[in-house]
Amino acid sequence: MSTKIVPVFLEFVFPPGEASPLHVHADEQETFYLLSGAMRFWVGGVVTDLLPGQTLTAPYAVPHAYRVTSATNAIALVITTGGKFERMVNEIGRSAEAPGLPVPNLPLPDDTARLASIAEANGITILGSPPI
Repeated sequence: MSTKIVPVFLEFVFPPGEASPLHVHADEQETFYLLSGAMRFWVGGVVTDLLPGQTLTAPYAVPHAYRVTSATNAIALVITTGGKFERMVNEIGRSAEAPGLPVPNLPLPDDTARLASIAEANGITILGSPPI
């Protein structure tokens, strides 16, 4: 019996200053191909700055986080394997109220707990604030 690994490709538009929490995927690697903007990544203690056309992979089971460092939006193609990340994105996503990005704001405490619960259910553990 063979197991098929199906890659999932998602395009993300990250506003300036956005950062992910420090987190780890139990069984999926996450690859970022930067299309525009600039981002800084922390992967297993190593800090890497990414510019358009560059790629970075966070292996599964390795803690990682990112922060947008450009003054403009960063657009990235995010590639994962396994489908759990895609399922999480679908669960936490909200329908757009208008074209464009919503105004960035911090999640409310209830949102933070909800997001952590959904992430955990999909094999992603939130470890804390971004170290970058």
